[in-house]
Amino acid sequence: MITFGTYSDQGLRDSQQDAHHVTFNRDTGQWAAAIADGFGPEEDVAEAAQEAATTAATKAIPYDPYVALGEAATRLHRDYDGDCVMVVASQYTPNDAIDIAWVGDCRAYTWAGGELTQLTRDHNEAQELLDAGVPDEVARDHCHIITTSVARSFESEYGTASAAAPELMLLTTDGVHDVLNYEEIREIVWRFDTDPEVCAQALVEAAREADADRSEEEQSGDNATAVVIRL
Repeated sequence: MITFGTYSDQGLRDSQQDAHHVTFNRDTGQWAAAIADGFGPEEDVAEAAQEAATTAATKAIPYDPYVALGEAATRLHRDYDGDCVMVVASQYTPNDAIDIAWVGDCRAYTWAGGELTQLTRDHNEAQELLDAGVPDEVARDHCHIITTSVARSFESEYGTASAAAPELMLLTTDGVHDVLNYEEIREIVWRFDTDPEVCAQALVEAAREADADRSEEEQSGDNATAVVIRL
């Protein structure tokens, strides 16, 4: 039986601009989930991010994440000034592969056999610098400069991936994975993988604690959100 948990924290930001939506069909085993991270000065950023997440998760079950992401982009173009980055994942039956699509730097991970695997590649300047061979400590200074987003991307820029059905699916915004490293995320998932609600909360709270331990100049104070789905 599919179970899931979600947890968000506003951090030091003036508003919560992360959003998420999970939907599933108990009869068929189909499910879809999306997580979005809004950005920009527009007054409707939070509403735009929630609309994008809800639209993508809702459309991913009858269609697929790629089509669902395009539908979310259409909604933002038509009805909102705000923008966001997002990842959407879906599975049609419990034995099918997981499909994902994304733009920006929200991430999707799978957990299977004690291994945490990142399926997404960040669409930001940090990843481009890493690809060019720039050292990690230098590239990290550019991790908040995204290179595409839901409202301004072309469909050819969407990232897509698939993976064999895992034990657990994890979606995060950068308020989690830019603060916690791979091993820290893996340790938390290993401890709490049987309880997705506790796992999601533990990830966000660990990110908050790690951020608070940084110097004031290095603290992000960013919104942080995790969605954990146990299959």
